[in-house]
Amino acid sequence: MPLLEVEGLKTHFFGKRSVTKAVDGVSFTLDHGEILGIVGESGSGKSVTSLSLMRLVDHPGRVVAGSIRFEGRDLLTLSREEMRKLRGRRMSMIFQEPGTSMNPVLTVGFQIGEAIRSHERVEPAEVRRRTMELMEMVGIPDAKQRLNQYPHQFSGGMLQRLMIAMGLALSPSLLIADEPVTALDVTIQAQILDLLKDLRDTTNAAVLLITHDMGVVAETCDRVVVMYLGAIVEEAPVETLFDDPKHPYTQGLLGSIPSIEEKVEWLQAIPGTIPNANEIPTGCRFSNRCPKVMDVCHTVDPALEFVGEGHRVACHLYTETEDRDV
Repeated sequence: MPLLEVEGLKTHFFGKRSVTKAVDGVSFTLDHGEILGIVGESGSGKSVTSLSLMRLVDHPGRVVAGSIRFEGRDLLTLSREEMRKLRGRRMSMIFQEPGTSMNPVLTVGFQIGEAIRSHERVEPAEVRRRTMELMEMVGIPDAKQRLNQYPHQFSGGMLQRLMIAMGLALSPSLLIADEPVTALDVTIQAQILDLLKDLRDTTNAAVLLITHDMGVVAETCDRVVVMYLGAIVEEAPVETLFDDPKHPYTQGLLGSIPSIEEKVEWLQAIPGTIPNANEIPTGCRFSNRCPKVMDVCHTVDPALEFVGEGHRVACHLYTETEDRDV
């Protein structure tokens, strides 16, 4: 049984005049000890997917369909209290921009220890000891002294390490990391990504990594899901995706990455911009930007189908339909 099994997940935001389909029928699985990357442009639904898994989507948004099975339980059927007990203990999330995610008037030690105090009855001395161990685990020097400091006394990279320590306080089996290295310099990025891999190897925790950076995916993930406009357009093992991308959108993402092996005058770019999620095109949602668009793409939404071992793609280029006009 997979650790996490998401089936047909739909999360919509309801306005006065329209419905925004931020997540529109997403399905994937995640195994113990696996790092799964979810990649796509801003507006593709990556972060809303992660918030849906944690049941943290605020009004006017709500999950309208699908199931989220975690350790055999459907999270969408749990009460608020049952879900609260699950967060932190069995599943944790590292949010974007750690500088704004931590309370500026509370010490970092208090905030890391809060996860322990909220789920377990332990003495203050034990909370302090475990907090220091967590800070040392994620590479914070002089943890004994620094646990009494405040967030503004730490660099961006150190704050991200503290957020990871907070997420690992109760040894969860699933860690969701939403853009964990955004706005960090490349050296610190590499350290944080190495830390996530080391923690996976030592604790066997599964990691769901949300990112827009294909380089981060290549460096860190075992498998990758590509999202576009609220839906999955391709899923594959990371080596397969980079060696043989099938969907034109995935090809565009990879083609826009500069190469150190060849000099080119212009980088490849995906034409146009991603539409609003309440203006999804009829048929294939990528049809108005796709360089390989066909007539069928404007009328029929392609299903996500297997084209190889562990490799799925939603594109009419790989269906059995005949007599298509390019």
